[in-house]
Amino acid sequence: MMKKTQLWRGVTAVGVFILCLLLCLTQAMFVNAGHINAFLDAETCKLVLKDLPEGEELELPVYFKSDYAKDSNNVTEEEKQRQKDDVAAFVEKEEEEGAVLLKNDNNALPLSSSEITKVSLFGRSTVNPYTKATSGGGGSGPKSVDYLTALSERGFQYNQVLVDAYNGDKSPKRDGVSRTIGESPVSVYNDSVKASFANTEVAIVMLSREGGESNDLYREMPDGSSELAIDKNERDMLELVKEYKANGTFKKVIVLLNSGHPMEVNWLDDYNVDACMIIGGPGKSTGFYGVADLLKGDAVPSGRTVDTYAANSLSAPATVNFGEFAYKNSSDVAKLKDDISQTQYYIVQAEGIYVGYKYYETRYEDCILGQGNAAANVGIWNSKGSAWSYADEVSYPFGYGLSYSTFTQSLDEVKDNGDGTMTVKVTVKNTGNYDGKSVVEVYAQTPYGDYEKTNNVEKSAVQLVGFDKTDVIKAGGSATCEITVDKYFLASYDYTKAKTYIMSEGDYYLSVGDNAHDALNNILAKKGKSGLVDFDGKSVTGNAAKVYTWKEKFDKDTYSVTDYAKVTNRLEDADINAYLSDGDKVKYLSRQAWDTTYPVKAPEITASKELLVALDGYTYVKPENAPSQYDIKTGTPAGIKLADMYGVDYSDPMWDTFISQMSVLEMCNALQESSGVAAIASINSPSTKNGDGPDGIANSNGYVNESVAAASWSIEMIKERGRLMGEDALLTKGKQQVWCPGINTHRTPFGGRNFEYYSEDANLAYMLSAAQVVEMEKRGVSVGPKHFFANDQETWRTGVATYGNEQGFREIQLRAFEGAFVKGRCTSVMTAFNRIGPVYAGAHRGSMIDILRGEWGFLGINITDAAGANSYIHTVESVVNGTEMFCFTPNGYRTPDLIDAIKKNDDGYLLQCVKDANRRIWYTYAHTNLMNGLSSAYDVVPIMPWWQKVVIGIDVGFGVVVLAAAVMYALSAYVFNKKGEEQ
Repeated sequence: MMKKTQLWRGVTAVGVFILCLLLCLTQAMFVNAGHINAFLDAETCKLVLKDLPEGEELELPVYFKSDYAKDSNNVTEEEKQRQKDDVAAFVEKEEEEGAVLLKNDNNALPLSSSEITKVSLFGRSTVNPYTKATSGGGGSGPKSVDYLTALSERGFQYNQVLVDAYNGDKSPKRDGVSRTIGESPVSVYNDSVKASFANTEVAIVMLSREGGESNDLYREMPDGSSELAIDKNERDMLELVKEYKANGTFKKVIVLLNSGHPMEVNWLDDYNVDACMIIGGPGKSTGFYGVADLLKGDAVPSGRTVDTYAANSLSAPATVNFGEFAYKNSSDVAKLKDDISQTQYYIVQAEGIYVGYKYYETRYEDCILGQGNAAANVGIWNSKGSAWSYADEVSYPFGYGLSYSTFTQSLDEVKDNGDGTMTVKVTVKNTGNYDGKSVVEVYAQTPYGDYEKTNNVEKSAVQLVGFDKTDVIKAGGSATCEITVDKYFLASYDYTKAKTYIMSEGDYYLSVGDNAHDALNNILAKKGKSGLVDFDGKSVTGNAAKVYTWKEKFDKDTYSVTDYAKVTNRLEDADINAYLSDGDKVKYLSRQAWDTTYPVKAPEITASKELLVALDGYTYVKPENAPSQYDIKTGTPAGIKLADMYGVDYSDPMWDTFISQMSVLEMCNALQESSGVAAIASINSPSTKNGDGPDGIANSNGYVNESVAAASWSIEMIKERGRLMGEDALLTKGKQQVWCPGINTHRTPFGGRNFEYYSEDANLAYMLSAAQVVEMEKRGVSVGPKHFFANDQETWRTGVATYGNEQGFREIQLRAFEGAFVKGRCTSVMTAFNRIGPVYAGAHRGSMIDILRGEWGFLGINITDAAGANSYIHTVESVVNGTEMFCFTPNGYRTPDLIDAIKKNDDGYLLQCVKDANRRIWYTYAHTNLMNGLSSAYDVVPIMPWWQKVVIGIDVGFGVVVLAAAVMYALSAYVFNKKGEEQ
């Protein structure tokens, strides 16, 4: 009996322990129910139809129609498959139009039908290609095709011995965290592998680089070079290929750059490479088919670079202020309330507007003009000698790309339309032997005179102001493009005197060019300048006939106001100089003096008392004139349902009546998003579903990386991408809010998420994002571009303070987002993890309310990046300064912060902010595909999702077992003790 008692005691103890674990797990699952519901596509509410009058039939509304479904409320599997087939075909075309041909000596590409059967594939990426980096979203396509499969299915026959050697290589694979490129060592190429080369004629080398979320590329690898340079294993491989080309085995050497980041390619000639093509990240779909088609000539490349390809990636002045920099007085920062890891790091964007080509091309012009000491021995990374040299510093310029054919472009006419726009007419002629497409690029130069120099208004030598891509032009044929240029792009932000956008006085130039450098040379030719060189260092004369000039008077009024608000300084608190004494102030890069303003090292900053207060971030104080919480109407039934609110104008008083039906608890809970917002009975709102992913909504169709899509330089392709992504949300997944596209700037080549952002150029991002957003919004998707704003590095992105001057922020980081709002009219936005100056981005009033809502007229949902329990994202400060939702935050997690603050201080102002946030949330959702099939004849009834019932059943069942074990233990103990007493 003693043994039985001990057995039951042990079973009971173990059972109690396991039950406690199960209950803890249950609690965690219920807290994160939103994410689980989204993953399982579990229903959390049902629509209950009220009794209809006799003879009346209910017709369900369809506000947003699918291009594929006859009835968007009842989509068939056949209709879904038709859309998936279109996506598969489109992704292949995306890759074909977004790949960029950098080099093609002696027409090495395309390969002939015989050459594709005699190929050796070099590079470990052959068997482990880069498709997309780790980040939110991005699913696989309806058909996910890898590199080798795509080649095989398109008729290529490759050296299997070499492929087997890579598959058998046990050396470390590509890993950004451990700074491993992952290329195979030269020892892989043993005698049998080398012998296999004899059966082939073409070497196709693939090199990959990969960043990702929270993972910037390294500026310094163990060998001292940057991660964008080739490493020893890659050099050894290329040397081997070069050797076998020299001995006649390989007739051609082709390099594919399988990277979301601009690699250094100044070594191409050193290894006798015949052709080089940027394929970027083809995505987890059919993109590699496009690569195969390009190699064999079934498609003709027409992409252009969206970044400058520098000979040394560190030559971008922004790289000096990129990475990890901590305040000198970290001990003082550590005394603040929040985690020091989210408080002590900063970057200073001392480069101002000189990002990407705006640096390289401007310094080049100043070298030609002999001004600003541009040739000084500072910022030199690859130049041979003591003077800065454009041709030595730049391998390929922004906007560059070759075709298998050749094209000429002529500037026919420029017309000022009198409405703030200009029309540029260009004729393109195909002078080659292949049918193909051509990109027309229009650049502008604006005056840089005494006013600008006196008031620190910096000017790029050229900037993109418009572009177009032709349809396929037959060999020998021609086409005419008409490009509309918005003169707003010619204005510059003056943050020191006018404190708004100005049109400078003087001579203006519009130039058509094959790339940014070509366009600038054309302008310099128009000015009658000599000493011009192309990016290879060859002497050129430029083409003045491709340039149009005119004059403008000084104007500080035209762009000083939008349709919604005055445009003036909003970001003065983000300039580090506002917190520093005169002797410590940061110098921003200026073309007035390249030698003394080029940032040679990151500034060391001691956080002043004022700066520490701003970093602390607990700044909200109840306004003196704040009403009582009891003056704010809440929880007042009015019989209005969400279904009644479609089409109701935001300013209509009906919205206040509608929102007033919600209780304070409901309103606070609605601000917390877990892959959607739970159903709310008081307003009859069903649960919502949200998605994420610039290269495709998670668990949906995958597309090529956004940087590849941008490299197509095709508004039509970007529109189609938006249309199909909108259909993904509407047709196959029922998502109402999607966090894309990514619009942050490629401030440096090392940004870990550059692959899911468009470009280094803000104007290109402005135009592309507007086109994509419009098409997605048409399908009832609330599009939320991310990450707003200045989130241009992943290193310590959680809380890093981003300092800069207002011209830099306005013309680079903010301009990139602006098109999505003022032209695309997106209805959501996701803020960034970083700070604007010392203030968390989601609580920075200047950008969130004054610019976003004020100047740009945004009415939609401003959601944080994954807020969770991040301590520096303060609930109250965020809500009062323009945040509507906290992303990936369990329902009710931040509710106590708000309710306690409202009740403790009787704060009607804060309650009104919560109410206003709900107004914007439900106004937005009331104009999404959530409304399809939603009728006021229905009541929304919350239900428990099936998995919660299963979990509860398991808990109860196991609890019963444990209880039974406890009873058996008690009985056996009782019997044992009873027998002991009887004895």
